[in-house]
Amino acid sequence: MRARRAKKRRLREHVASEIELMPMLNVFISIIPLLLLSAAFVPVTVIKTTLPSDAAAVETQDAPFELAVHIHRAAYQIEIDGRIVQSIGRDAGADSAVAHEALSQALQEIAAAHPGQREVRVVSEPSTHYEEIVEVMDVARAAGLPEVSLAEGIEAS
Repeated sequence: MRARRAKKRRLREHVASEIELMPMLNVFISIIPLLLLSAAFVPVTVIKTTLPSDAAAVETQDAPFELAVHIHRAAYQIEIDGRIVQSIGRDAGADSAVAHEALSQALQEIAAAHPGQREVRVVSEPSTHYEEIVEVMDVARAAGLPEVSLAEGIEAS
């Protein structure tokens, strides 16, 4: 019994009472530069927006309507408030510039007729190429409809 107590006392005496900080600091010194180098740096961008100066001016504008451009394989369709008002035929070949020009002209007419309209929704099929969607977005912005949103339509059979 005495031997056990003596052994326990010896073990208690050998326990270090201080924590060594140097190995931990060495780890931190090597990890911090690695974390900083591997961090993703995201550029900060500024989006210019304009707010209405008077609430009464907002109320006197034309009532906004829902404008959408549907991208199909064979045609662009312009829809206002759920009703298709124009269909512009398009070919995937060399005449895509002609279809874009016709779409731009139609959107410019809509934007000129309704100066308060700034929004357009681009509805595409799931199989539509990303480049085609971006081209339609660019055409809409150039036509005077800068607020473009995206929606996914149903696959045409």
